[in-house]
Amino acid sequence: MSLQLEEYIPGTIWICRYPVSYMGTESDARMTMIRLRDGQLMLHSPCAIDDQIKNVTRR
Repeated sequence: MSLQLEEYIPGTIWICRYPVSYMGTESDARMTMIRLRDGQLMLHSPCAIDDQIKNVTRR
């Protein structure tokens, strides 16, 4: 599965929507990735990290 990383605020905030299955119910979830002022990344509701997401973290 290839996840789509959407740049919400250039260079600062990215959103990645991903599917979630729980007890037979399908739903969508969203990871928010925020680059802090010191360059570190904060992940809220993290999903599986693929190569596209890794590349953003290396900037």
